Amino acid sequence: MSASNTSASNISASNTSASTFTSINQPLASADPAPKPLKENLGHTRLEVLIGALMGPLVALPGLVLLGSPLHLAQGLGWFNAVG
Repeated sequence: MSASNTSASNISASNTSASTFTSINQPLASADPAPKPLKENLGHTRLEVLIGALMGPLVALPGLVLLGSPLHLAQGLGWFNAVG
């Protein structure tokens, strides 16, 4: 096979792939013209995020000081063996 036949077959294959891709995706693009707005907002408000950011350390840090790290708690309950 010559070089010109090889490049022609590559172009033909890429054109076939492109047309197949276009024909597959065409019905999906035109199925729903515009998305409808949601009835409920998703996620948290800025105030909820702020309160959570403040409460997280207020709960976690005293727990680490009074009870220890989760690894030390698990070792104390016998869930993990001490390494070393």
